[in-house]
Amino acid sequence: GRGELRGISIASYGPFASLKRSNAKGEFGLIRHQEPHSFDGLNLREIFYQGLVENDSNRDARMTIHTDAEACAIGEALIRGTPERHTLIFVLLTEGVGMGICQGQRPLASALHAELGMLHVTYDKSDRLLTEEEIGDE
Repeated sequence: GRGELRGISIASYGPFASLKRSNAKGEFGLIRHQEPHSFDGLNLREIFYQGLVENDSNRDARMTIHTDAEACAIGEALIRGTPERHTLIFVLLTEGVGMGICQGQRPLASALHAELGMLHVTYDKSDRLLTEEEIGDE
């Protein structure tokens, strides 16, 4: 027969309001994205939880939600058998820039879960930019 569902892992592009299950505001899995897609305000946790309810599945199943880049990093770390003392960084270039980081085979994430594509890089006027000649043809 069929066993009881124990967990669900979901991967999606972000940015997310929160990927922390204990988020007190109920923003776990809530996508905060404007253009070019219309998924802003979509809550993946609520969609999948409703699916569990409708299918009479285990509503207490552990649910994790990862950005697409973080899911790639996890998969790569598992396939490579990355040792605990090693750090693996996966950079994903699609419609935006994403980055997932694993320490060993576990994702490194925080409540803020900064996404590479959402970070603002500032230019300091004292920085010297390389010229095309200095960069070369390589």
